[in-house]
Amino acid sequence: MEEELGLKIGEGGSRLEYAFSAKALSRGHTKRHGAFVDNEIQDVYVFRREREVELGELVLQEEEVEGVQYWTWPEFRDAQRSGDARFVLRSKEYMDLMERYIESWAGQAKSRG
Repeated sequence: MEEELGLKIGEGGSRLEYAFSAKALSRGHTKRHGAFVDNEIQDVYVFRREREVELGELVLQEEEVEGVQYWTWPEFRDAQRSGDARFVLRSKEYMDLMERYIESWAGQAKSRG
């Protein structure tokens, strides 16, 4: 996080929260990345802090990060379902686990108030 985006874990009450792990095995081709084989276990963590991360405060490592932007869950999910060439597509298991995580988090947020 710090190297690629300039976000320091622990600063300003920030923390990483484990979300889920998903197996990934896919092959494909994207305009941006070319041919790929993805065979791994992806551990997914969420960066949490009291205030929202402003895109302007990020310090991007040019060799690793081309750009950043916010997407809503429905936008991201729909881009994945449509095979959007800007992304390496995620497995159904990954997307299902992400959706469950987001729904759980949203439910907790509603109950807090």
